[in-house]
Amino acid sequence: MTFTGTKPETVMNHVKRARGSDYIQSSLAVSLLTTILFVFSGENAAAQIFGPVTTTTAIPFSGTLRTDVEDISITGTLRLRTEAILTQTTVFAEVESNLSNTSGVGVTSGQAFVGVAGALQMCHVPVGRRSSAPVSLVVTSQFRLVPTGPPSPLYPRGAPTRSLLLLIHTSFSGDGNLVGASAEVGDTRTNLSPAQTP
Repeated sequence: MTFTGTKPETVMNHVKRARGSDYIQSSLAVSLLTTILFVFSGENAAAQIFGPVTTTTAIPFSGTLRTDVEDISITGTLRLRTEAILTQTTVFAEVESNLSNTSGVGVTSGQAFVGVAGALQMCHVPVGRRSSAPVSLVVTSQFRLVPTGPPSPLYPRGAPTRSLLLLIHTSFSGDGNLVGASAEVGDTRTNLSPAQTP
């Protein structure tokens, strides 16, 4: 994942959660968040932290994924969990996403596909300054699109698993609440891994 907020535009990559390392990751996340808060909010940041403010929502989405094999029509639901932490001046946010009931159909071949998500985690990142106007964060999240069901004779046998890129647009109010969210299918021709051919 990449993140685009008010400042800075790109902060860090989304990372996979490793099994058995939750305590280490939690400690690192706390240390990183403390450092970020210190840098962005001044020396008294530790005494001025409010929250977290947690919101969960589900967003239906649809679109056309363009690949080097054929276009794939996509429909599905993106489940979001956001968590905002506030200082007196800045909104920091975390966005976690997962797929639900996501499928696709090849426009030419009629091949059926299913969306597959991985276990992903991100840290709080600075979104923007607190004010009466909402601040925005754009998250680029990558999932997989895997052929399923009977193979279509028109779809190349052994074609690689497709990368499903979603652009997630979120807006946060000055008190940390999620006030807007939408998702759109990105245009990517990147393959993730070879397909498993039955």
